Amino acid sequence: MIQPARMPLFLKQEGTESNIILKNISLTYNQSGKDIRALENVNLQLYSNDFVCVLGPSGCGKSSLLNIIAGYLTPSEGTVFIDGSPHTNPDPQVGVVFQQPNLLPWLNIEKNVEFGLKMKGMTKGRRVEIASHYLELVGLKDYAKLYPHQLSGGMK
Repeated sequence: MIQPARMPLFLKQEGTESNIILKNISLTYNQSGKDIRALENVNLQLYSNDFVCVLGPSGCGKSSLLNIIAGYLTPSEGTVFIDGSPHTNPDPQVGVVFQQPNLLPWLNIEKNVEFGLKMKGMTKGRRVEIASHYLELVGLKDYAKLYPHQLSGGMK
């Protein structure tokens, strides 16, 4: 079995309650008949307002760890808790920002922001209100009617 790279993960703030807890998370892939241990016994506590970077060499399990936290992957061992409850599937309460922008090229930026809200059945007025708020929050209000190909990489 190939051993995973070690990722030191230490976070603790006295007097605060963890929002995300990983307990004994391990992940083993079977690739061409070989077991590959991507993660081994990862324990982590994240708190409100934490800003955390996961760093390590290629192949050490960073993406696997994030996919487990998001609920896209099930760990071979261990449990993820979010706000005290086990977390095993993708959930609207857990946001993910992908490495590559996943914008629908036929929709303008405002409509891209509204898309998930529309799928949830939210009224048009409320969708527009929420999208406008978040576009202003991230400094893209003036670009709301542009299409993805008209934005810089950072804006996307």
